[in-house]
Amino acid sequence: MKWVYGRIAAIADMLTERSVVYHANLDGKSIMRHTPQNYLNVYLFSRAMHDITSRVLADTYHDNFLKLADHETVNYWQSIETPDTIKVKPVYFNKTNGSLTTAAEAMTQANIFGVMFDDEAAGYVRVNQWSAPAPFNARGGYQNTFWHFTDRYFNDFTENAVLFVMGAGGPAA
Repeated sequence: MKWVYGRIAAIADMLTERSVVYHANLDGKSIMRHTPQNYLNVYLFSRAMHDITSRVLADTYHDNFLKLADHETVNYWQSIETPDTIKVKPVYFNKTNGSLTTAAEAMTQANIFGVMFDDEAAGYVRVNQWSAPAPFNARGGYQNTFWHFTDRYFNDFTENAVLFVMGAGGPAA
C-alpha cells in the first residue's frame, strides 16, 4: 500500500506537467495538457483507501505531509454485489477521423482500484432548468413546486485521465 500511495502521488505530480502522455491526441497532432492540483479529481475504491489510511498514514507522525489530493471514496463502481468490477460495452474512439465504434460484446473488468482525471475530462452540465408552482391546495394547505432540468454528460478524451487497476502482479496505472 505504501508503494500504491507513492505511485498515485507520483502520477498526480506528473499530471501537473505539460505533456502528451495521459490523454488522447487527435489526428496525429500533439496536444499539450496539464492538470493543476485544484482541477484534479480522484475517486478511489473504499477498501483500498481504508488500507492506505491504516497502513500508510498511520505510520507517519505528521499525516498532513502525506495528504493525497482531494479525493472521494467509492464503495462500489456499478453493483454492490461486485464492488470493484464494471461491465460495459465499450465505445472506441478513432483518433484519426473522430468516429466512434461500439464493441459487439460487453466486457468485464475486475480489480478497479481508482480513477484520477481533470475537471474538464468528464462531467455533466444541467440545461433547460425551469420550475413552476402547482395551484395552492386549499384543503391541505400546501403548494407543490415542480423543478425540471436536463442533464448532459460529456467525456473529453483530450483531457488527462488515469485508470488504476490492481493486476495479478500488483497495482497498475
